[in-house]
Amino acid sequence: MDQINRNYKFGITFYVIRPTPIDSDEYAILDDLDTSRVGKVPTGLTRDEFFKIIVLRIKGKEYTIRDVILFEANIIGAFHYGMEQSEKDKILKILDDQMSFGGYPSSLLQLKAIGRVVLKALDTLTQYIRQKRN
Repeated sequence: MDQINRNYKFGITFYVIRPTPIDSDEYAILDDLDTSRVGKVPTGLTRDEFFKIIVLRIKGKEYTIRDVILFEANIIGAFHYGMEQSEKDKILKILDDQMSFGGYPSSLLQLKAIGRVVLKALDTLTQYIRQKRN
């Protein structure tokens, strides 16, 4: 996204349903991030604000969108397979091994919702590039 947009300099806004903080050692917002949820008012965020949203809390440790993306890319193997290095990665890997929703490990299910938000945010840029190529 950043490499492609470097040439076009589009102001990309990520529209999300801001999670309501929950006073619990463990929670996951999963699909509640996506603006397709009925009855919720979306908030527009910059890239940096979007990556800082806390989407999981496990054993009191908080995981942001950035953490989930990096975990899936670098530990689970979306980009390359690696071993868990940090305590946060180890806890997330244990959770993925023990809990799934609809056949998806918990972090991958969270990544699906993140992906939907990113695709919507990039829609204007994508359309612009397609028109420019034609």
